[in-house]
Amino acid sequence: MPTSQPTHRDLTRQTLGGLVWIGGGKVVYAGLRLLVLAIMARLLSPADFGIVGAALVVVGFSAIFSQLGLAPAIVQRPVLERRHLEAAFSASVLLGLLLGVLLWVSAPFAARFFHIAGVEPVLRVLAWIFPLDGLSAIAESQVQRELRFRWLATMEVLTFVLGYGVVGVVLALLGAGVWALVTAQMAQTALYTIILVVTRPPALRLLPDRAALGELMYYGGGFTASKIANYFALQVDNLVVGRWLGAAALGFYGRAYELMAGPPHLLGDAVDRVLFPAMASIQTDTRRLADAYRRGVALMGLIMLPASLVLFIVAPELILAMLGPRWTAVVTPFQILALGMFLRTSYRISDVTARATAAVYHRAWRQLVYALCVLTGALVGKAWGIDGVAAGVVGALAVNFFLMADLGLRLTRLPWRSFWDAHTPALALAAAAGLLAGGATVALRALGAPSLELLFATLAVTVGGMVLVVWSAPSLFLGPDGRWFVAALRAFLQQPQVTLAGAAAAPVNGTMPLVTRLAEALRIHGIRYCQWKGHLKRQRWGAGDGDIDLLVDRADEQRFTAVLHELDFKLADSWYGRHIPDQLHFFGFDPDTGKLLHLHVYYRLVVGRPWVTTYVLPIEQPLLDSAVQNGVFQTPAAELELVLLVLRTVARFSLRDALVPGLPRWLRDVQPELAQLEGQSDRNRLRELLDRHLPWIDGSCFEACLQALRPGFPAWRRALVKHALHRRLRPQARRAPLALRLVTLGGRIRTLGGVLASPPSHKYIAGGGKIVALAGGDGAGKTTCATALHAWLSKDFATMRAHLGRPPKTLATLAVSAAIRVAGRFKWLGTSTLEQYLELLYHLATARDRYRLYRKVRRFTANQGLAICERYPVPENHQFVGPRIEELVASVPYPRVAALLARVERSYYDRIGPDSLLVVLRVDPETAVRRKTTEPADYVRSRAQTVWETDWSQTRARVVDANRPLPDVVADLKRIIWTTL
Repeated sequence: MPTSQPTHRDLTRQTLGGLVWIGGGKVVYAGLRLLVLAIMARLLSPADFGIVGAALVVVGFSAIFSQLGLAPAIVQRPVLERRHLEAAFSASVLLGLLLGVLLWVSAPFAARFFHIAGVEPVLRVLAWIFPLDGLSAIAESQVQRELRFRWLATMEVLTFVLGYGVVGVVLALLGAGVWALVTAQMAQTALYTIILVVTRPPALRLLPDRAALGELMYYGGGFTASKIANYFALQVDNLVVGRWLGAAALGFYGRAYELMAGPPHLLGDAVDRVLFPAMASIQTDTRRLADAYRRGVALMGLIMLPASLVLFIVAPELILAMLGPRWTAVVTPFQILALGMFLRTSYRISDVTARATAAVYHRAWRQLVYALCVLTGALVGKAWGIDGVAAGVVGALAVNFFLMADLGLRLTRLPWRSFWDAHTPALALAAAAGLLAGGATVALRALGAPSLELLFATLAVTVGGMVLVVWSAPSLFLGPDGRWFVAALRAFLQQPQVTLAGAAAAPVNGTMPLVTRLAEALRIHGIRYCQWKGHLKRQRWGAGDGDIDLLVDRADEQRFTAVLHELDFKLADSWYGRHIPDQLHFFGFDPDTGKLLHLHVYYRLVVGRPWVTTYVLPIEQPLLDSAVQNGVFQTPAAELELVLLVLRTVARFSLRDALVPGLPRWLRDVQPELAQLEGQSDRNRLRELLDRHLPWIDGSCFEACLQALRPGFPAWRRALVKHALHRRLRPQARRAPLALRLVTLGGRIRTLGGVLASPPSHKYIAGGGKIVALAGGDGAGKTTCATALHAWLSKDFATMRAHLGRPPKTLATLAVSAAIRVAGRFKWLGTSTLEQYLELLYHLATARDRYRLYRKVRRFTANQGLAICERYPVPENHQFVGPRIEELVASVPYPRVAALLARVERSYYDRIGPDSLLVVLRVDPETAVRRKTTEPADYVRSRAQTVWETDWSQTRARVVDANRPLPDVVADLKRIIWTTL
């Protein structure tokens, strides 16, 4: 089932809410981590930490390849479908297993590289992290995509407490040494994986959609490239220290770096998780993006510049209090690294901006430069020990800070002056904090205060003094951005509720406006009907997430159909529906929420599974006679509804339900409704209704069916109860046709009984298949809109996507492409003519590929399917997708041969028939350039200019202004498509 990432109507409030939860959780996590570190530092030796640190260098680097950017791609996608989840999970699991095996095999080589023998067994145990992460990575990205920051923070803290705080500390007390750290890490990872997999069961499929995987990998490839470089930058200093300075030096340096990295990681991770989806939702609005970027940079400066200076001052006492007297060698490298805390944190704003605007490849080469700078600084600095390495790393951080700032300013179109102005209040606040902390520390040291008391006293004086100076001169010490943040935070705390929005508005009282309009229209026209089942699940169907089952009097069929026509409902058909008498499917579009409403209409009451056996129950009139207004719709008497619930639930029992122990999930979901209807029913009236309308089912049979639904009833006896019920209802039974049973069997074999995937949609618009063609220049949002529309329609209808600009390449196209590459390497042999004709052949092969894809689309729509097509060839966009050879005939030798190829190419395009609906996404060329950062600006501008200057009023195309935010554009497209179907 498709899911879409929500956009935020009140972005400020949503962002602040996320920062509060993630930030608060990280504070708790960091506090617990420091506590556990302090305990284990007294129980374990620096060499133990060094061995695990060396192993984690290898594990952490390998982890980059365990997902290939699939998890962040899941978070980033505007619209997420089940096929994306299936493809991502399959790839993540396979890569996790592969990397686990490779790490196990390569453990001896890693140990020899570090010259640390203890690394090999540790690395082989930690290799199991990858299969575990492969199982949980996509589930974690789903939770993050849903903005469940509170849940994520809680689970991280819980698993750390159980893994390190319980397992790790206990083993350290028992003298396990290095294995206390290893077991703690594995326990935390295993617990986190179990919780995520249980919370978000994986979407499985034996053969994942390759197109879906490709869509995720386009973004994930750039993300992975930059992450590799970034990870190398973060770990290469550890590699240098471990390789040339030894395990003890790595233990000291690792503790210094970990203490320095704690605050940046705490704040940076919160910023990354919250601002990434928030900034992605406004990536096309340059002004708002620039405001968010500037405010983020200013906020980072206000927090981290004072913190860096204070930690530099109190470093000796902090190390002594935290790690004990054995770790005094950590003080100097920690002080040096503390000066780089601001640099390491502030660049995250530019990093998030780059990923939110899909500038991942621009980010990648900057991260590579950063990694090379860290390597150079560490190699040069090792001559002065770990102090020199720390100084080299700070220099590399400064280079990365300016490189990423340059990228962030380019993406937001801000000048450098604005960037420096955002830091001015932070420098003033840092100076005040330094004076306060320095004065307090000097005085307390002179008095001989213990380390812990000095730390608390200095912190109290510094924080109290900063509050006073900020209160006395907020303009100087906070600046406009800091004051804005304080005001926004105060408003959030006063009214903490968060309003979410996408293109959809919140249903009134939990019910879509279209549902309310339908119920009112039925009442006004006096239609005799009832909602014969499911009315107790109003929260579900009222929001458009389930179908509404209505039983309608046959005498009112014409008037009922007229009401649906007035509300623009469309008749749909299904493979199952063709074999069920007097059942129809209607779908309506609610413009207020952007959702489709599924109406399941019965003129004759039929229960049971259509692909096995159905039962026609002649009790329509009693149901309609007993109907009374109950909430939104009319509903029948509770006794009749209870009878129908029991009969259709018992009829659903299968052999699998009898063999699997425990209560099936679908039967557990029925229990609340069953209990409520039992409480509303009168048993005497129930028996009277059975005797009068269903004489085949006596009281004892009904009671047996009712008992079979209860928890604790033996599963094998449920099969016997179903068989007994079937015997009594045999005169009303209708066996499914053989063709339907064979189709259903084939689907169950492919999905292992529905375990590996949900069954595909079998509904089709009764008006016939349609080809919806999206046209527009680069940066207009065609792919994003096509994804959103496919997710919207494929939930209920047989829908396919096709990109005729990039059709699947056949063997002939691949062969010509390979020949072009080979010929290009031998230009000096005089093969330019060959290259020219290979180019013509490539255009011809591409035309053939497009025609083959068109035939696939046409066959699909001939079977009443809906096709969403990008770059569909129409005369107005032949510059993008159309004949090319005829333009090159005069420029190549042997023009007669070229003219023949041009005629063949033209014949392919001539055989591509017209579309059903052409929608043009028209975007301003400059806006297109800002959006499409992966292509040269002049190239994007020229293609957008072509569409912008075309007079579409003389064509049948529907033009949509694509300069607006994505939700507005998608909402317009939905309205246009629905009126055309």
